[in-house]
Amino acid sequence: GNDETFCTKLKNEIPEHPHLYTAKMRGMKFTVKHYAAEVVYDAEGFCFKNRDPVQPAIVELMHKSQSSYVQGLFQRHWDGMQEQLKGNKGPKRGGGSSLIFESVTAQFKRQLVDLLARINATQPHFVR
Repeated sequence: GNDETFCTKLKNEIPEHPHLYTAKMRGMKFTVKHYAAEVVYDAEGFCFKNRDPVQPAIVELMHKSQSSYVQGLFQRHWDGMQEQLKGNKGPKRGGGSSLIFESVTAQFKRQLVDLLARINATQPHFVR
């Protein structure tokens, strides 16, 4: 997504939230009512500033871990890097990397959705 999409989602998906004022939004600005005061945020560059990609060196380091659990956490990243490298014969220079990374935030969200799906698939019962 981009900054405009983020602001549009704020307006459309949570318009009645008591701590978010989208009616005061002009351009890409919005107001959040914190416990101490109202703060006006400018969303220009917001998505880029909050992007947290997993770097190739970290993926490679985690892939070499002696822990199979740690290796498993980064397996999708490793596989994606290997596919990209096979097709591109290495990252592009000058124009940035040709590798596509899943941000840490996106990875966390995906793992959370997976966890919730597993929890919802169970039939818990309680013993008194």
